[in-house]
Amino acid sequence: MKGDNRDIGGYALMDKMRRARRTFRFTATEQALFYELVAVCNSEDWADVFSCSNSELCYAIDVTERTLMTARNTLVNAGLIYYEKGKSTRSRGKYSFTKEFETVAETVAETVAETVAETVAKNDTHITYNKTKQKHKLKVKDNTDVLSQKFDFKKSLLSYGFEEKLVDDWLLVRKNKKATNSETAYSQFILEVEKAIANYPLKINDLLRHIVAKSWSGYKANWDVSEIWQNANNQNFNNQKTTVKNEQNKQSGAALGRVATGAQHRAVTL
Repeated sequence: MKGDNRDIGGYALMDKMRRARRTFRFTATEQALFYELVAVCNSEDWADVFSCSNSELCYAIDVTERTLMTARNTLVNAGLIYYEKGKSTRSRGKYSFTKEFETVAETVAETVAETVAETVAKNDTHITYNKTKQKHKLKVKDNTDVLSQKFDFKKSLLSYGFEEKLVDDWLLVRKNKKATNSETAYSQFILEVEKAIANYPLKINDLLRHIVAKSWSGYKANWDVSEIWQNANNQNFNNQKTTVKNEQNKQSGAALGRVATGAQHRAVTL
């Protein structure tokens, strides 16, 4: 996949992931990281190169820096993304879906050091020495660990492109059915959605609207959703009928106008 110079975009990148899954067995975390990077790239107007810190990504997909490093290396080795580590522990890493960087494999220690430096820079942090345990501890002013934030199920759905009203309705369905809004549940749902839109001419919001109407807390690609595109085809057919009827009415009106004008002309001549 290296050297792929096609224009990037949401659909092209999703297709790239689908094709890669035929060769690689990606974990839910690796796929969640890829989708998050697609969302970040989208927010940067599909820039060839964009930056994102480890702490931002850890917060977005709810993983530790060690897990992030492993998932990122897998995506790099699969040719799905390119990554260049920051020149210092306080620099943000660079990512690209089209431009290959000259990089070397990073170690867990480097990743941990980078994440700790980011946490120190973003929070009013001071370091104290604990004589009992003989090690340093980080004390964050607001007692908030950047890496311990929970995965945001709704935010991830909105970032993927679903309408907020539909997302709110579906979250209510899931709540009533006591479904867990976890990272794993999100990743599995997105996988099934992509399978469905690959087999049917569907729009993701039409699919989610159908899911809400059926009060489904989840979705599988092999479930019958033909009703959606059949309704869409019927709507298109009705729209075409309306357009034809309007055109016929216009033509009839024009013809009557010509007849009336001709009659008036004859009356004047007489």
